[in-house]
Amino acid sequence: MYHVNRKLEADDQEFAIKMMQSGSTLSAVLEMLKTRDVCNVNVIDLTNIQQRFCRDDSIFIWNFIRHLETTNHHVRYLTNEDNRIRSIFFIHQQGIEEARKLSEFVIIDATYKTDSHKTVLLNFVVAGALRSKGRPKQLTTVPIAGCWMDKETAERYQWSL
Repeated sequence: MYHVNRKLEADDQEFAIKMMQSGSTLSAVLEMLKTRDVCNVNVIDLTNIQQRFCRDDSIFIWNFIRHLETTNHHVRYLTNEDNRIRSIFFIHQQGIEEARKLSEFVIIDATYKTDSHKTVLLNFVVAGALRSKGRPKQLTTVPIAGCWMDKETAERYQWSL
């Protein structure tokens, strides 16, 4: 179906935008539109609508946090007085277990403003020697956690630890 035929009526578009602004996933919006007999749009169309009409990044970030939590990540976040996210720390249970096994060194590295939000990404890895018959002291590194920060300050680094 050509994209010119995949347009929502005004009331359906308003309905979809309100759902997106309330934090609904695009697949949930698509399913609700189907209950309204709207079958001429797909997820890509809804993504375009979301990018055009729901430019508030906080919706995307809250959805990201919700996704992390549903995939069994432990999540901490820091907000400002307007309840906007400033930093997000996340670690999966498997990362916690790896940190306990390889607790010799924790290495933290940062990438600077490489994403569309111009945030700092901290990458946490553990390093240690794995003992096996073939290689008695093989050094290995395992990623365990991550943290996005809105700015690089001592306060943000301390919070992430």
